[in-house]
Amino acid sequence: GPDLINSIIRLCDRNRDHYKDHTFPPNQASLNRIPKKEALTFLGSGRTGWKRLGDCCEKPVLFGDTVSSEDVPRGEGTSVWLRGQLSALAANNGRSI
Repeated sequence: GPDLINSIIRLCDRNRDHYKDHTFPPNQASLNRIPKKEALTFLGSGRTGWKRLGDCCEKPVLFGDTVSSEDVPRGEGTSVWLRGQLSALAANNGRSI
């Protein structure tokens, strides 16, 4: 719940480090969980790198002041699960579900 999330945030701040999900590490083994045909489509050339959102933009924002599930476009293939989760967050005003 929220207490666990807050304790993780405090620990990361204290250690000046980013959260790492040990069940989905940033390495090729995590990508091998995607079926090969889908992975090639998803990954393009097959060569990938791991980046955090902050590496791609200065001040990332998931949702603005207002959001609804209609703001998340429908997805296909491997993006369906992510878009579904974003829609669920939007339907709950950005709160974790």
